Amino acid sequence: MSGTTWSVLLVKDALIDLLEAATWPGSKPQISFGIPRTIEREAIVVGGTTNSDQDWSLLGGRRREEGYYLQGWSNVDAPTQREGTVRAVEILGVIETTV
Repeated sequence: MSGTTWSVLLVKDALIDLLEAATWPGSKPQISFGIPRTIEREAIVVGGTTNSDQDWSLLGGRRREEGYYLQGWSNVDAPTQREGTVRAVEILGVIETTV
């Protein structure tokens, strides 16, 4: 595996560690590395990556500068749309301040 491929794995692991250690309002949502077999009522999924750009860092060099987008999403199942929206915003707030 290339160094960049390992970097993506390390970043995903670090993100999950940060989210697991975060302080959550109410109950902590399910936090998953990829799509879990079963999704709980509240879940955060750290998904795959898409490769956006590759540029050679030096003319004739072997090293490339690569950029990736990491996909992630949250799932909230609530009795009403308003309650679901409020809880989704709470979860997003923790994600934004943690990551």
